[in-house]
Amino acid sequence: MESDARQEDDVAVLTEAFHARRRGDYQGAIERFRKVFERDPSNPWPLIESAKVEFMRTDFLAMRDYLRQAEVLAGEDAEVWLAMASAWMDCLDPEESLRTAELGARAEVADPRFLTARLLALERLNRIREAAAVVDAAGELPPGNRVAAARVLRRADRAEEARLLVAGDHSAAALMERARVLDHMGKHRLAVESLAEAKRKLAAHPESEYERKLAPLHRPQQQRELGFATAEQIVRWREERTDAPLRLAFLLGHPRSGTTLLESLIERRGGAAIASEFPVLEGRLRLWVADLATRDTSISPLLKSENLPRLRAAYWNQIHHLAGAQEGQLVIDKNPGLTDGVQWVAKIFPEAKILTALRDPRDVIVSCVFQDFGFTRLGVACLSWEGAAKSWAATMNHWADIRERLPAGQWLEVRYEELVMNPDGVMQDVLGFLGLAALSEETKTDRLIRTPSYPEAANAVHSRAVARWKDYERWLKPLRPIIEPVMRRLGYEW
Repeated sequence: MESDARQEDDVAVLTEAFHARRRGDYQGAIERFRKVFERDPSNPWPLIESAKVEFMRTDFLAMRDYLRQAEVLAGEDAEVWLAMASAWMDCLDPEESLRTAELGARAEVADPRFLTARLLALERLNRIREAAAVVDAAGELPPGNRVAAARVLRRADRAEEARLLVAGDHSAAALMERARVLDHMGKHRLAVESLAEAKRKLAAHPESEYERKLAPLHRPQQQRELGFATAEQIVRWREERTDAPLRLAFLLGHPRSGTTLLESLIERRGGAAIASEFPVLEGRLRLWVADLATRDTSISPLLKSENLPRLRAAYWNQIHHLAGAQEGQLVIDKNPGLTDGVQWVAKIFPEAKILTALRDPRDVIVSCVFQDFGFTRLGVACLSWEGAAKSWAATMNHWADIRERLPAGQWLEVRYEELVMNPDGVMQDVLGFLGLAALSEETKTDRLIRTPSYPEAANAVHSRAVARWKDYERWLKPLRPIIEPVMRRLGYEW
């Protein structure tokens, strides 16, 4: 009886922990997971869940420590090894995910899910030839392995084989992959049909509904903050900064606008340290919007002056470490998710330069609808063509409003189309703007590209993605009233 009561209590505590994590109470979630673990120190599951919490609050050392502890307790439990491989992947460490999947496969050779975990990790590491060899060696694939295998074969330019692997599978993941394969094959109408079926399934998921409820809270608050960040106020923010300036720049723009290409070129040609899509500030936006009902909604806590010294110091310590920066090296915080929060950058880091990537919005929207951003605000917006267009228009209209208030010389826009056609000329301007001298020889980096653009980042600069939208003009045309007004503000013509 006592054991049953404790088990019921543990279930209740775990439920509270998951709810706490959902609403952004990360410390509360950790404390509850720890409570369950202390009652049963042989149980690795609270450690795995704690690792996910630490990743969400960007404490990567603690995240790794929890997963290492869980590994010691995993034994021959295939479910635990799979959960750890998945957690490492969610925490954007595919090398560890691959290692864990291979260790787990030794404990449970017959479980085909380890093959999927290996393929996901190898593909994420851009080790496509090796991943394709794994697929070939596996022979007849169980249904659970086919989506991951199809993604590998598509990227290995074996599109017809990839298409056959996911034929007949009507899961959302298979339908999304089939759409990408069909796009790769030039079968655009069929690709859109597969996309539509996938998006309908994803839209029906409860997580989508949760994000849809948050969406109406975000834009009104953004407008309130925009009213606070006047040109005169921004000048005062710059004048009020009395501590030492940070050698810092932000790389912004709507996702799929070329920020990954730009970050790679800045790192290789200018030697800057890159912190790529670590949500140090963006995470605070998500937490705040999710909990607006219990907060002062007149202004974000990030814009209140009393918070600035502590916030600047904590941010710099973390981002400097994440970028692996040397003393005096320029750090670039590359995060398209902060484009909706440019007002925060202007307030908290008035000395920082701002690079904003622009791209023809029709190409951006096509690229976005073929991506799976998960059940995020952007992911839910991109469950329809119209939603993707509205998301782009709102974000880039916000940028256009803010740039008019920023001091001259603080910001620079970089057009994707110009960058791929004339990388040398554009990069000369970019490096000059950032105060960087061009390196005598390009550096090489083995840094993991964290963005969904990682497949393209492995390739040389090319212009194949320019005007891709023409293949999907039929579906873009009805969106013209949404797109065109903002498009023109940014210097593009329909």
